[in-house]
Amino acid sequence: MKILPEPQEVSPDKQHDSGLTLLAYAALGGHGGVVKILLKREEVGPNKPNGGGRTPLSYAASAGRQGVLMILHEQEQVNPDKPDNGGETPLWHAALKGEEGGVNILLKWEEINPDRFNNDGWRPLTFATPNRHEGVVKVLLEQEEVNHDMSDNGSETQFSHAA
Repeated sequence: MKILPEPQEVSPDKQHDSGLTLLAYAALGGHGGVVKILLKREEVGPNKPNGGGRTPLSYAASAGRQGVLMILHEQEQVNPDKPDNGGETPLWHAALKGEEGGVNILLKWEEINPDRFNNDGWRPLTFATPNRHEGVVKVLLEQEEVNHDMSDNGSETQFSHAA
């Protein structure tokens, strides 16, 4: 007779070898229903970062998962301006990828600083401009918190990046 091992307790907030939790995978994949189920679990941390400091919100933002962004926006405990280890916030990642819809959703949070520098001294607008993400550039320039004339990393202004 073969004895089966005792079943191990599975934690829905455990990180996979990649460092992502189930919530981060669901957010990245745009699986809103799964995100809602996981968020109902007390042991699931909506701000739990991977080894690089990226959160489920950051993954949803960079992948343009607007439905998931809206679900996460409804969660009080989600920190929308939490930087990763490089100092890049979910807004930064959305701007880098040209996710205009995601940028608009993120800007609904009062806590978001649209002009926040990453650890290398660059702002979201810095990467949206040379990557020709026109819609994102327009949305960011409409934010009164964004200083249009400030240089990043001690060098050029946003408009010199566009040239």
